Amino acid sequence: MDEKNTPRNSADHSEDRTELHVVETPKTLFPCLEVIAGPRTGYRFPLKEGKSTLGRSKGNDVVLDDSSVSRKHAELDVREGKVVLKDLGSRNGTRFQGERIENEIVCPQQSRIKIGIYEFQLLHEEPKGPPPEIPAQHEMSVRAAKPAPEGHGAVPGPGTDGKTEMVTSELPAEIPEGGLPAEVPQAGDQPAEAGPALAGSLKKFMVLGGVGLVVVLMAVAGFVVAKKFIFQKWKGKASTEMVETEGGQGEKEGVVSKTIAGALPGGEKSASVPVFINFTSTPIPAEIYFGSQKLGMTPYRQSTNLEFGKTYEARAVFNLPELNEVIEEKAQFRLKEGSQIVPVHFKGEIAMVKISAIPRDTQFYLEGYFDKDPYKAHPIKFSDIVFGKPFYVPYGKYVLELRQSQQLALSQTFIDEVVYRREFQLSAEMTNYTVNVKEEDLKIFPAEIRSVPSGAVVYIDDQEVGKTPYEGTLPLGNHVLLLKHDGYFDYTQPIQVTLNTSYVTEVKLQTSEAGQFINEASGKMKLERYPEALNDLVEALKHNPTPEEIGQINYLIGVSSLVLKRHQDAMDYFVKAMETPVYLFPARLGIAQIYFDRNDKIKALQLLIEVLIGSEDKEVRANAGALFQRISPFKSVIYINSDPPGATVFVNGMEVTQKTPTILYDLGVGSYRVVIQQTGYQSFETKANLAVSEFKPIFAKLKVLELQ
Repeated sequence: MDEKNTPRNSADHSEDRTELHVVETPKTLFPCLEVIAGPRTGYRFPLKEGKSTLGRSKGNDVVLDDSSVSRKHAELDVREGKVVLKDLGSRNGTRFQGERIENEIVCPQQSRIKIGIYEFQLLHEEPKGPPPEIPAQHEMSVRAAKPAPEGHGAVPGPGTDGKTEMVTSELPAEIPEGGLPAEVPQAGDQPAEAGPALAGSLKKFMVLGGVGLVVVLMAVAGFVVAKKFIFQKWKGKASTEMVETEGGQGEKEGVVSKTIAGALPGGEKSASVPVFINFTSTPIPAEIYFGSQKLGMTPYRQSTNLEFGKTYEARAVFNLPELNEVIEEKAQFRLKEGSQIVPVHFKGEIAMVKISAIPRDTQFYLEGYFDKDPYKAHPIKFSDIVFGKPFYVPYGKYVLELRQSQQLALSQTFIDEVVYRREFQLSAEMTNYTVNVKEEDLKIFPAEIRSVPSGAVVYIDDQEVGKTPYEGTLPLGNHVLLLKHDGYFDYTQPIQVTLNTSYVTEVKLQTSEAGQFINEASGKMKLERYPEALNDLVEALKHNPTPEEIGQINYLIGVSSLVLKRHQDAMDYFVKAMETPVYLFPARLGIAQIYFDRNDKIKALQLLIEVLIGSEDKEVRANAGALFQRISPFKSVIYINSDPPGATVFVNGMEVTQKTPTILYDLGVGSYRVVIQQTGYQSFETKANLAVSEFKPIFAKLKVLELQ
C-alpha cells in the first residue's frame, strides 16, 4: 500500500474537532487539494470532474468543520483540464495567493488557496520542485466559463455521492515522497498558431510597460521624500476592529472575521497572523464582546488575525437573573511571538450564596450594598427558595434577616419580628456564604468579647467561660458580664439580647496609679528585665495601693528576687504575700521553690503537696506539677490524710511511723495496699497503682465504730 494514502490514527488529533473523511474514491488522485496549514496538515482531497463546494455545512462536497468557514464558502470547478476557484459570498472571504478574490480564478499547479483557518495548495500532479511563480489574481481571472463536457474526468465510485467530508480515517497523513515540484506550464497557455497576434500584443505591452515604469519610479521617489512625515503620523493610528465582510450569507452561526483596520499609507499593511482566542470566565459563564460585536457565551473559542505586540481589549458581561443585575469585566491581552492560542480569562467580582436550611414559618430577607454602589440598598427578592441551589451576587456588604410572625400580647395583631440577623462581606477573600439555620439556633446568639489588654477572665452570670478574646454562644435573654484581670479594676456590664444576632464588645480595662506601675513591672518581668521590674514595684508601693494590690506587689517582688537568687528577700516577700488570700498558694509555691533550690526536698514536697491539694487555680497547679517533676523525676509520692487526723497507716502490711497526714515519697512503679486505722473507727483500706513520677493523694473519711 502507498504510505501516502495510509490513514492516520484519529487519536493523533484528539484536541481538534475538525475531521477528514473521503466518501468517494475517484479514479485519479489528481487534481487535488493538499492541506499545508491548519488542522490535518498533509492531507489531500481529490477533486471530481465538475463543481465541488467547500464549506462548514454537511451538504458540501468538502466539509471544513470550523467556525471560521461559512456554510457555503467556495467552489472549485474542474473543467477542460483546468480548476476554477470561485467564492460563494462567504463571510470571511476566499484568498488566492494571499489576496482576496472577487472573480473566478484559474488555479495552476501549486497555487495557494486560503479558506478560514485552512490553507491548501492545488496539485494537478505530484510536485517535482519548488512552487512556480504564479501570475497576479487579475491575470488568472476567468471571463467566460465554459461548461465541462459530459463524461469528461473522473467518475465517482459506486455507492457514493461525490462528497468529501473531513474525517481522519480516509486521507493520507504523510508528506509526498516525490520530492520538490518542478516547473509546471501555466494554465491556459496559447497554441503555437497564435504567434503573429501574440507578437503584436507583446510590442504594445512593452510600450505601455515603459510608460508605466516611469510613473512607478516617480511615485516611489515621492513616497521616499514624504515617508518620515506621513508614515509616522499613520503608524499610531492602526486599530483593531471587528468587521463583517459584505456579501455574507447572514448566517447566525458563521463567525465574523477579525481584520486589522488602519492600513499604513503607501500600500504598507499591518503584519497579522491567524490565531485562536480562548475566552473563559469564572465563577459563571459570561457573554463575550470583542469591540462592539457579541461573540458568544464562555467558554468560547474564536479564530481571528492579530498583530504581534498590539494590545487588544475584550469585555465579558455576567448576567445575574436573581438580582436583575449585570456585571461587566474587561480584559486586555497581547499576542506573543510564536503563540497560536491566546487565553483570555475574565474573573467576575461575583460571590455565591447558598441556603442549606432555615426554620419553618420564617421569611428570608436579603439586602445588598454592592461595591460599585455601596450607599444604595438593593433588596433581593426570591419567588421560591430552593435549598442547596446557589445564587450569585456581586461583591459587597449584605444584611440577612429571618422574620417570624409574632402575636402582640392580649391582641389579635400579628407582626413580622426579626428572629435572626447577620451582616457579612463578600469579596475576593470570601467568595461564598452558606445560610444554615436550625430551629434551636433561634434560642441562642453568638458573643465575641475582647478586652484591652487581652487575657482577662470572662465570667457570664458568675460562671467562668474563658479568657479574652472570647468567642462562644449564649442563650437569649439577660446576662451579666464580668471581666477580671490582674492589675486592673473588675469590669461589669449587663447584656440583653432577644434575637440571634452577633453580640460584639471590646472593653478597655482601667487601673489605679499603683496598678500602672504593677503593669509596667509585669511587662518587664516577661522580658526578663527583673532589676527594672523591682524598681517599678517599689514605686508602686508609694502610690496608695489597695490591699489586693499590696499582696500582688509582694508576690511579684518575691518572684523577681527568687530569679535573681536573693533567696532570703524572696522568702520574706512570699510570706507577706500569703497574707492576701488570692496569693496564698502562689506564694507557697514560691517558698517550695526556695527549699528545692536549697536541696531540702522534704520541706519542698510538704509545701508543694499543700499547693497541689488546696489550689483551684489551673496555672498554679500546672506550675506545682512542673516543680514536682523536678523534685521527683522518677519516683512517685503518696499523700495520705484522714478525718479525724492522727490515724496509723499501713502500706503493704508495714506500719508507717508518721501518723496522718503523712507523705510517702521515693516510691517506685507498682501497686500499693494502704490501710488506715484509728481507735474507735472502722478501718479504711484502698489500693494505689503508681506510675513513674506520679503524685497520688488519698483522703479517708473514717466511720465511727458502732458498739455492740
